Amino acid sequence: LRYSVFALPEEPMMRRLAEDRLGYFLSAQRNYSIDHSPDPYVRYVNRWRLEKADPDAELSEPVEPIVFYVDRSVPAEYRRYVAEGIEAWNKGFEAAGFRNAIVAMDPPDDSTWSAEDVRYSTVRWTAAHEMGYAIGPSQVDPRSGEILNADILISSTFVTGWTNEWNEFVADAALAERYPEAGYFGGLWGRLMAAESLARELPAHQRERLCVAALGRAHQIGFQHAVLAATGVIAGNEPLPEDYLGTAIRDLVMHEVGHTLGLRHNFKASAAVPYDRLNDEAFTRENGVYVSVMDYAPTNINPDRSEQGHYLNPEIGAYDVWVIQYGYMPVPGAETPEDEQPVLDELAARASTDPLLTYNTDEDTHLGPLALDPLSNTYDLSAEPMAYARSRAELVEIVKPEMEARLIDQGEGWQRLRSAVPGLIFERYGSLVPVTKAVGGMYFHRDHKGQPEARLPFEPVAAADQRDALAFIIEEAFAPGAFAFEAETLNKLPPDRWGDWSGSFFTAPIDYPIHGTIAAVQGSLLNMLMHNGRLIRMIDNEVRMMDAEPYTVADLFGTLTDGIWTEAGWSGRRATNVDSYRRNLQRIYVTQLIDKALDRVSGQRSSFNPSTPEDARSLARYELQRLSDRLGQVMDAGSLNRVTRAHFAETKVRIDQALEADLVIESS
Repeated sequence: LRYSVFALPEEPMMRRLAEDRLGYFLSAQRNYSIDHSPDPYVRYVNRWRLEKADPDAELSEPVEPIVFYVDRSVPAEYRRYVAEGIEAWNKGFEAAGFRNAIVAMDPPDDSTWSAEDVRYSTVRWTAAHEMGYAIGPSQVDPRSGEILNADILISSTFVTGWTNEWNEFVADAALAERYPEAGYFGGLWGRLMAAESLARELPAHQRERLCVAALGRAHQIGFQHAVLAATGVIAGNEPLPEDYLGTAIRDLVMHEVGHTLGLRHNFKASAAVPYDRLNDEAFTRENGVYVSVMDYAPTNINPDRSEQGHYLNPEIGAYDVWVIQYGYMPVPGAETPEDEQPVLDELAARASTDPLLTYNTDEDTHLGPLALDPLSNTYDLSAEPMAYARSRAELVEIVKPEMEARLIDQGEGWQRLRSAVPGLIFERYGSLVPVTKAVGGMYFHRDHKGQPEARLPFEPVAAADQRDALAFIIEEAFAPGAFAFEAETLNKLPPDRWGDWSGSFFTAPIDYPIHGTIAAVQGSLLNMLMHNGRLIRMIDNEVRMMDAEPYTVADLFGTLTDGIWTEAGWSGRRATNVDSYRRNLQRIYVTQLIDKALDRVSGQRSSFNPSTPEDARSLARYELQRLSDRLGQVMDAGSLNRVTRAHFAETKVRIDQALEADLVIESS
């Protein structure tokens, strides 16, 4: 345990008032002398002290630059990319009037120099057994918001993600106990989802600083490696070439340095880029594959190798340049924070007229099904979530037939396939999650009243777009064969049998639980679509649609029933046999309807886990009755095999028992 204590500056830096249209970490004070104000808090951004050496020059060196030392713990082959990630931010500082404002340096050859010394800001590598983290903490003068010191720590296992991060995709009981949604999954995916759940539990000052960028980037390294191997760019057992891996390191360092410059996440940044510009290298070099490196973005991989553009942001994005201008641009003649406001307000107002300057952050995104903006996501690309999901599904289909040949050499065991198969399943699942947010969704805008082209804060998604999104999810995730793998592949998925840190003699189950994995994916997507918070918002949206057609809970339930129970033969069609994957999906859906009809909520009720709204409860009962009637008509059809007839009969019994159950309504 080390304590470092240092004195605050004798003269506090002049504060810069905060702005809600862009994202900085804040220092705040309650001013009791303005008790007549509806908001008694004064908020100002956290930033480094930068002063021009030549105050009259349009572009000047700073009196003192921001210096980050690339610690000796950083492997020599990666130091170049770390330095590039640090100094990439000079693009933003030049727009703010500073040349060479941030500098990467090697530590001095001095035995007294220490990375733990609070006088030095550093980037360090840390040793870790499992996939770790990257963090960018800083210390701030609470009087002014001046950042005094910062350090970035990157887990050493981040760069080995291409070999070891596709952990088994199996339900995790420990996660499930605390985070039911995350408990569907094991390994990295469960940890990522648990992090989002944890974000909802933390106090605000801790929640806004939670960062798991390294976990997601590690998965993307693994998927990129799989695609490059499947398309013959590299051999299956060959590591990612240094320039590919270096690009990922530079991207991660840019993200973490952004935090140490005072910037919060921007999870709407990827949605600012049109899908057809993702591989336009002139556009993405200037503006970004995602307009802010403060997003959690996947690797941009084009199924058409001849059209491949930048995999990741080569520089900081358009939003990053703008937000650095706001925080660091000197305002000539200003002697108080209030003097700066006219100039800063004009700069911030660009948010309503420039689509590249869009912004949403953690509290707009890490709410699971309660998050309402379909363009505010993690690990998505472009303004068209369905187009991105289609491209990801296409990539998965490219990788699937090549996995064995590319990943397993003659004489090797099959164990790497055990992790590659769930990796592909998750890649498709992750690309579909943003599409669910269109159903009952609302676009959220931060424009202020009186701005040019100002939009209302909330704009419900058009009913036609919601219908298209649900139809897409049914086609891609719920249709027969949606996650199918060849039988031969499923018989080549043994676990590791090493009794060391990398594996266990007692792996359970020994055979890969493919039905459980796919049921977990489909169940998670269904839970998102049918979450009570979404149903409440859909009912509220019926009166928010500004005379437009609403998309209702009745539409949602009816479409899901018809799409998931197609084999029941609606509208006079013949009933057909149901495969084993679909039987699981149908049971999950019926359970969801029963839970709605009986107002059963797992876990303690809260604003994150509300009761079923009455209209949704009635509609769930209606769908159950409709399904029971239909199953009664077809379950003895001679064309059905025995297991399908048994499935129909058992499901009808479950439904009928639920319909006869007493409903206990809790009084408020």
